[in-house]
Amino acid sequence: MKKKPKIEMVVDLFGELSALPIPSSDAHMSKYQIFKKVNHYRKSESKEQRCKTCSNRRPKQFKDKRYNKCVLIGNSNSPATDIAKNHICDQYEEIMTIPENQMHLFEQPRFDGATYEKEFDQKRLGAQMYSVYDLMKDKRWRTLSEIAQITGYPEASISARLRDLRKERFGNHTVNRQRRVVPEANINNETGLFEYQLIIS
Repeated sequence: MKKKPKIEMVVDLFGELSALPIPSSDAHMSKYQIFKKVNHYRKSESKEQRCKTCSNRRPKQFKDKRYNKCVLIGNSNSPATDIAKNHICDQYEEIMTIPENQMHLFEQPRFDGATYEKEFDQKRLGAQMYSVYDLMKDKRWRTLSEIAQITGYPEASISARLRDLRKERFGNHTVNRQRRVVPEANINNETGLFEYQLIIS
């Protein structure tokens, strides 16, 4: 009898669980190893772009030693989740600095979540919020991919910040969503691709 592929549950861009078949050749790998393989974790050729300068890095102190972890990989309290500061992966996210004259808009709102750590995440998520807000305030319709290409942030982060902008503590703004219309795409001229528009309150 042919064996069914092993199934790994992963979180998609919109925070939903989905099943991802793992090739039999990778069945022996841990989920941390699979993450590193899928995202091409490797030694960086740049001193500017590497784990050390990535906003997802989390330095952890244990006794007299300091370790580097990644918020996307998680922390197993073992070497399995250690990352090297001179490495990089496809999820690299540069730390953005908010202009002084805009700082008041994004310092006060408080983010939350199971993995949220104020010391590391407040400025990082605030910078993401500012970048998405500053781009989308022109009311133009854009897909997550288009926003990602301009801001440099992952689509998952952009989707989360757009959801945040709807919340009262982040301004209670209107974020519209619709299917992108493409001539001759199908009978209704619609695709499975969604685009978003921000209307400032």
